Order: sequence, then structure tokens, then C-alpha cells
Amino acid sequence: MLFLAERNAVSIPEALLADARYGWHDFKTFLKAYDLVTSVVKSAADLELITTSYLKRCAELGGGYVEFMLSPPDLARTGVPFLDQLKALGAAADRAA
Repeated sequence: MLFLAERNAVSIPEALLADARYGWHDFKTFLKAYDLVTSVVKSAADLELITTSYLKRCAELGGGYVEFMLSPPDLARTGVPFLDQLKALGAAADRAA
């Protein structure tokens, strides 16, 4: 996340990074933290990079099955069409295999 934040010139508050739960303690603060953390993803390439990293880490830990959440409207608002999001996820799965 920090690499993407720096590359995409997104400022992430230090307090958010200092807390293992990204500073959330209820649903409202979870949504705020979620929006801040996901704001670093600005392109399909970013999505592919972070997904590949996540899938490789899951495999290192012995995971054989992964489910994760994708919020297509969030990325669409940053200009990443849904089809490009799906392509990025497929490419990440291929790279992580």
C-alpha cells in the first residue's frame, strides 16, 4: 500500500498506518479507513500489483483458496472500467500461480 501511495501521490495519515486495524473501531471509522486505503489504487496495473502480492502471500501461508472483496464502483470512479478490473484480477491470478 505504501508503495502505491507514494507512486500515486496519495497522502496516508501516519495515525492510520500506526494502527494494525488502520484506526477503525466502528463501521463509520471502518469506511473512512477503507476509503483512505483504497484511494491508493488508481489504475488496473495498481489493482493487478496489489492482488498479485496478496495472492502470493496467501500461497506462502499455505492458502489454497482465496475470497476477497472488490468494489468495482470505487475503481470506476477513478477511471478504471469494470472489464479492465476483471482483466487485472485474471492477470494477477496467473502471475501468482
